[in-house]
Amino acid sequence: MLCWANIPLATAGDPIHPQLRKNQARLSRPITIRDNTLIGVENVVTKDIPVNVVAIGDPCKVLGEIIERDFEYYNGDLKIDIE
Repeated sequence: MLCWANIPLATAGDPIHPQLRKNQARLSRPITIRDNTLIGVENVVTKDIPVNVVAIGDPCKVLGEIIERDFEYYNGDLKIDIE
């Protein structure tokens, strides 16, 4: 998983007591964020997110699928020029 610097990954079920956190006690169910997925900034992921999608919101919902065209164009019809 690629994650930018200073991005917290936490759950509401994480214990408050530092010793329990150190021992990695978890009280919430696991959530899976699949490969090639883009999650918006400051979003709250409450359920599994599928592969190749853009998801945003609070709670986080799938906005759309990442398709082959997205590898050639961005922001509508702006062609990506990588050479």
